[in-house]
Amino acid sequence: MARAAPVRLSSEPGSSRGPTRWGPFEENPQLQEAFLAGRCDGWTSDKSQLGGIISAWPEAEGGPGSLRLLPDTMSKEPLTPAVLDGDSDWQDAVFWVVNGLILAEELGVTSANVDQMAADPPTAGVAALLGVGFEGGTPLDSGLGLSPDHMQHVLRAVGNYGEIYDRHVGSQGLGLERGLNALWTDGGLQYAIPIR
Repeated sequence: MARAAPVRLSSEPGSSRGPTRWGPFEENPQLQEAFLAGRCDGWTSDKSQLGGIISAWPEAEGGPGSLRLLPDTMSKEPLTPAVLDGDSDWQDAVFWVVNGLILAEELGVTSANVDQMAADPPTAGVAALLGVGFEGGTPLDSGLGLSPDHMQHVLRAVGNYGEIYDRHVGSQGLGLERGLNALWTDGGLQYAIPIR
């Protein structure tokens, strides 16, 4: 494992389930070199990083099909967007857009149906998300300094959280299962704060 990897703290020898020798490497390139040379039988990291490494594995070394990502979870590390300190407006916009992506998935709003949902929102929650009035009401002002319909633009461009995950990390991307990245209604940890 790479010395700086967060998974290292929870995968030290005392927490292993079998006779395993652990040896930290300074960086992933040294770890990959040791792996290729047979001095290392495997490596740990978060699943998305390992999925990316596997997807780009050199054909000269057997290609992606020569490696296997084990299903065991040795640690859970939350991954989240980060912004520079001191820019609270940008931080708020990023937070609420990510929340909106998750909420859109919960509410069934996709890149394919966002225009239909905006024209005739089925619920007040969908109307608030898409920045349109509900049953003759006024659109909700998010207070973010963004246009009320900013989530419509986002959803048209990239889709909801599930669409993004599937395209890049899931079935169309790295091939990783949603697991804890699934919505809470599907056994995962993802849930959105309602927009009110």
